[in-house]
Amino acid sequence: PTSIALNTDLFIRRFQIFDIYLRGNKDGTPYRRVDDDYTAWEPGYYYNDGFHSITPPDMDSYYFTGNESLNYPAYKDRVKGAPYFFNFRDQVPVDMIPLDTSRYVIFVPELNDDGVLYTPEESMALKDVAPLRTEKIRTFEVGYKGFIMNRIVTSIDYYISFYEDFFSPPTVITPLVVQREFDSFGNDITNLDDLEIVGMIPASEDYLNWPYGTMWNGQDDDGDWVTYATEANWWDDDDGNCPEGLEWGIDSNGQPNHTCWIDHGEWAFVDTTGKLFFPDDVMQINDGAVSFGSYEDASTFWNAVGVDEYSSQAGLSEAEPLESFFKDADGNVVTIPGIAMAPPHIVLSPLNYGNVQMQGLDYDITFLLPEYNLFLSANLSWYGTTKYFNELTRKEDPINAPEWKWNLNAKLDTDFGDFTFSYRHVDEFEWKDGIWAGILGPYNLFDIHYNYKIIESLKFNLSAMNVLNDVHRELVGGAKMGRQVVMRISSEF
Repeated sequence: PTSIALNTDLFIRRFQIFDIYLRGNKDGTPYRRVDDDYTAWEPGYYYNDGFHSITPPDMDSYYFTGNESLNYPAYKDRVKGAPYFFNFRDQVPVDMIPLDTSRYVIFVPELNDDGVLYTPEESMALKDVAPLRTEKIRTFEVGYKGFIMNRIVTSIDYYISFYEDFFSPPTVITPLVVQREFDSFGNDITNLDDLEIVGMIPASEDYLNWPYGTMWNGQDDDGDWVTYATEANWWDDDDGNCPEGLEWGIDSNGQPNHTCWIDHGEWAFVDTTGKLFFPDDVMQINDGAVSFGSYEDASTFWNAVGVDEYSSQAGLSEAEPLESFFKDADGNVVTIPGIAMAPPHIVLSPLNYGNVQMQGLDYDITFLLPEYNLFLSANLSWYGTTKYFNELTRKEDPINAPEWKWNLNAKLDTDFGDFTFSYRHVDEFEWKDGIWAGILGPYNLFDIHYNYKIIESLKFNLSAMNVLNDVHRELVGGAKMGRQVVMRISSEF
């Protein structure tokens, strides 16, 4: 592969809300996947009368816990091995979360076609894009060339080539994620005409801040709940140790009892003075609307702490703390929440097709009439190859070349100059490359070339190409080509 195929980084255009970039494929695309240790809890918080879920209203109550009677596995079991995607639209959290095929499927856009909507099974089986490697070719060729009756020269050649690590024109390697739609009977009605795009599977992990999905894993990843709850003496026992088996509960008055068992819905507010306030004290929720009440020591800014904590300011904000590039006044490294910050870029890049086979046949015949200074010739070419299967679009890409083409030529030398007449036919064929796609051909071209030596060091040349003005394109995206006449005078010293 060339340096361009390996290292390109060019902005192409915008597609809806996305910037499209053409990038090289030096390293491939290692899509991060969910391992066996992944856990997740229903996102929400305890407030006043119990646990409040902040999951989308269209999720079933057993979305996270599963339903054995319906043969519906728990969330953590459904997503094992699934790729992570950058969720930027479907409720919470705005982060890298697993692709749960009961709710999402993959859509691979094509800039020159309608795109491809994956099935749930295909979405789970999304393959990594292999990096480009040195292309290796083995070619076998057999042919014959010789005279027939002293006036006819003929040749025929057959070749077959075996390519390893053959690579494609640029294709989309950042699949989009769409939310599935169901009718009232539970039938899947997701279709290409009305897609709800909610995320993207990035081509690299730059600015994605692994580990992913820590904002709803039911663990106190940043350790703030243990710290503040201990300082506020919110544990059940006097010595600050957690009695075994205690869980969050609601007392006889309907109020949460603040036990030390770390539960995914436990959280509170800390004001700028460092004081801890339970949400009941400073927040009111009415019909889903959140507002902050008055409190004599309350500040105007609240910071949520807890286990998978939530606030109206930061949303679901629990995340694994990561070291940043910033330092405080004392030179200490500042930690930040490991929330994905990757911009939603659609990336075009060449794919490694792997093993590809090509073959072709060329036949030439020339008829010699030296007594008339006339030479007649013809050529026939056949080109064939196995289809290029695109692992992402789930389609066979075209070979971008005609299967058949032929030429007829006549060359006549006279005292008035040399004449060459040629006819070329190119069959219709499909072309697809990057943002360009279409049908080329068929077209027929008739050319006339004339050469005349004025004096020994001065020559005159006239070329009339496409004399019959067959207007056509020879490259999708290129200019239309019609009749062209070129005259030249050249001098040799």
